[in-house]
Amino acid sequence: MARIDNVKRITVEDVSDDAKEAVGAVANYYNYFAEQVTNVLNGEIDFDNLDRSLLTIEITLDANNLPITVTRFGGDVGLKGINVIRVDNLVNSAIFPTGSPFITFTSSGDGFYQIQHVAGLAPLGNYRLVFELIY
Repeated sequence: MARIDNVKRITVEDVSDDAKEAVGAVANYYNYFAEQVTNVLNGEIDFDNLDRSLLTIEITLDANNLPITVTRFGGDVGLKGINVIRVDNLVNSAIFPTGSPFITFTSSGDGFYQIQHVAGLAPLGNYRLVFELIY
């Protein structure tokens, strides 16, 4: 990714004496903001800067990859999607996912979600899933 140059800071030395006070007040806010934007655009963004969280659940799937028991999880209202980032087969560690796991879920509207189906895993399995909630 391309990096942007650091922005030119506003300094009171660049203006006339009668404008120094006003420019100094603006510079206090602008310089801080411009530095933060530059840092983010230059790759200093991490998981804590994003509106996401990680959850871990255990789930047992039937022959159609439907949860055997009602499997719910909590999060903020407005969940857009889920990225599964880790799968552990709790019964047979020699059986691996058959594709990238995809979780289909429904919302109750109050920040609780119910898993309807998990694609990409071998049916009739017991799994620990670590996934990222994307808002």
